Amino acid sequence: MATRSIIAVPTKSGWKGRYCHWDGYPDAKVTELLLLASRDGLEKARKTLMAHSWSALITSQTELDEKRADYEKSFVIVDGYGMAHNDKPHLFTHKSKSFAWAEYLYVLGDDDLSVYQAVNAGDTTLWKFVKKHNYLRTKVLL
Repeated sequence: MATRSIIAVPTKSGWKGRYCHWDGYPDAKVTELLLLASRDGLEKARKTLMAHSWSALITSQTELDEKRADYEKSFVIVDGYGMAHNDKPHLFTHKSKSFAWAEYLYVLGDDDLSVYQAVNAGDTTLWKFVKKHNYLRTKVLL
């Protein structure tokens, strides 16, 4: 089963972000996001991540998992980032009511990567703060 997540950037009033289907649990996603910010710089990583909704962030992925016509129509490889959905991505914000069943939210702030976990509250989702990872203090092996 997928662990869905939202990968976001801060805005003046909250955040905006894109959906990621696979490997959204912190043990996997935090490492990938810190690696991208360290390798490419925060601004390039943010720009690339916000340009797509994602099937999976796998920095080493160079081709589609399967050679099927429906895969080639539905997905595209973004070099150094992973497999993105090949459609117009939906933009989620802190004001959205539905989050595509995402379990985690990652906000790539200026100094820290903040992790939140979804808490369902009736018809809406609340985000409970879990942890911050400081870019400068967190070592990532490239």
